[in-house]
Amino acid sequence: GYGYGGAVYALASGRSSTIPLTIGDNVQFANNIAALSGNGYGGAICAHDYVTLTIGDNAHFVNNIAALSGNGYGGVIYAVVSRSSSRFILAIIGDNAQFVNNTAAVAGSGDGGAIYAKLSGVTIQLVQYPSFRLTIGDNAQFANNTAAVAGSGCGGAIYAQMSAVEIGFFSAPISSFHPHNRKQGAVCE
Repeated sequence: GYGYGGAVYALASGRSSTIPLTIGDNVQFANNIAALSGNGYGGAICAHDYVTLTIGDNAHFVNNIAALSGNGYGGVIYAVVSRSSSRFILAIIGDNAQFVNNTAAVAGSGDGGAIYAKLSGVTIQLVQYPSFRLTIGDNAQFANNTAAVAGSGCGGAIYAQMSAVEIGFFSAPISSFHPHNRKQGAVCE
């Protein structure tokens, strides 16, 4: 089976619609699991195509898991533009966010211990649009996040794959990544 967003799943299916998903200040997502078995996408939040995700200041993401037994993508957030008809996804995470002890995959392969962001299978029309932007506010902390406990993995904190489109990636200083973001470094792009 598959699991999408341990707490929140947002998918806009129409070309002309955009879903604004706004999560306020001072929220905490803790101990969410997207999939007990099979592949998991976003231990806390899964946002697909035409979704504008905004998370307020002082958000805390603690002990979230995308997949216990299977492949996992994004221990906290899975944000993907995956269809050729899609135009953009925008993910903005406010100031002072904390990503602590999150895991993409416990028993399988995993990417993005905290965040998985990807442009996938999209056409050249994306060049005309802002297509994908992941912005992380000031003073963000990424500590003890793991892409994969037992299998192969990439991006202990963040996995970002953006195709051939040039995009602003993120604005958190590299010094804010704790050295214990495991499996192939803090950021994998």
